Amino acid sequence: MKDFALEPDEKNLLRGLELTIQSLAENLTLVTSKRPLAENFQQALEEFLGKHSIENKDKIIETVIANNLDIGCAIIKNAVVMEALAEASHDNEILQAVEKRKIAREKGAPHYDGNTAQIWTSLPDLLKPNPRGLSKEELKIYEDFGSGSSKKTNEDT
Repeated sequence: MKDFALEPDEKNLLRGLELTIQSLAENLTLVTSKRPLAENFQQALEEFLGKHSIENKDKIIETVIANNLDIGCAIIKNAVVMEALAEASHDNEILQAVEKRKIAREKGAPHYDGNTAQIWTSLPDLLKPNPRGLSKEELKIYEDFGSGSSKKTNEDT
């Protein structure tokens, strides 16, 4: 919220929020679910194949897990991201931040977030929010954060 404290356009605030939530949710989900999912796949396959006399059970299990783990992780990540975004869309602090920007725009006044003003007074100038809002380069950091995590996540799975 500090980065967007003086950002007049609620669309930029919401986009930055969405990208941050998506990236964090994807990465945390992958870290917490990949190994347990693989273990559950292995256990279920061992139980199923254990009832049958099949050659190369270990190779079959390994292949099935390798072919399906990425899909399973993607499904879990998608569900977690959707839930996190839905939860954020009902967060009172975010709703108030959006509403304040709309009201300021309707009045033709600059947006000012007094709640975070105390935080920025102690920051070095380089880290203080710009009264004109975020620059294109600053907004690109959020875009890169979101897309960079997606690329990394896809490579890691």
